[in-house]
Amino acid sequence: MILQFVNALLVGAILVSGFFIYSLEHEIRAGERRISELQTAIAEEEEFKHRLTVEWANLSNPQRIERLARTHLPQLQPMKPQQVIPLYALPQRLPEASQSTPVLGAEDPIGDMLKVIE
Repeated sequence: MILQFVNALLVGAILVSGFFIYSLEHEIRAGERRISELQTAIAEEEEFKHRLTVEWANLSNPQRIERLARTHLPQLQPMKPQQVIPLYALPQRLPEASQSTPVLGAEDPIGDMLKVIE
């Protein structure tokens, strides 16, 4: 009688361990599928990044930009040396501050600008 009980207990333990191993195998395969999906997504993102890099190199090509500027901006001329001014001359050429310019340290500079506009 005790031997039958021990045998039944061992059969139950074997069934429980078999179920546990099956569940573990199922989780492992699901994890492997997820890893495979992530690797595929990473490869697609790397390919997309490469395409964007190539497109950026094409779009920022100086010859292309110059050709587009000549086509769409015919009034644009090369800069003349007279257009370059020394750094010390910059403050003399700045426009005077208007009343809509916010005062530093004011509590509500945006509100002050709106009051000036009204």
